[in-house]
Amino acid sequence: MSETSTANASTPAVAGTQAIQFMHSRVLEPVFFHKLAEHGVVPRSDRERNQLLKMGNQLFRAYQEELAKQASVSPSLIDIAASELDQLCGPDPGTEDAFAKEATVAAMAHEDIRDTALYLVRAFRQAQ
Repeated sequence: MSETSTANASTPAVAGTQAIQFMHSRVLEPVFFHKLAEHGVVPRSDRERNQLLKMGNQLFRAYQEELAKQASVSPSLIDIAASELDQLCGPDPGTEDAFAKEATVAAMAHEDIRDTALYLVRAFRQAQ
């Protein structure tokens, strides 16, 4: 999806929805099912595939809710110190997920995925 095709969408909301759907089907779902396959979980039908996607979304929402709860609790002295060190030194590169790096490099090699990702970044920045 080039920037011009995204810009030609009827409204920014439609373009944003199309971009999100595109990233979901071309990036998120393949990575999700690849990670499941690494653990021996492979859907045998479209029904199972849809169930796994639904379960993944439910788990993600639960995870986000838990993060929000934890964020509302005042941080410990260790959390504050770790945050300050991250700001000064940057995050520990040993804690980054190598698979995420590999997926990012692979995704950016595809012009349509790269253009859509850049569109989404610009849209999120404008929304802030």
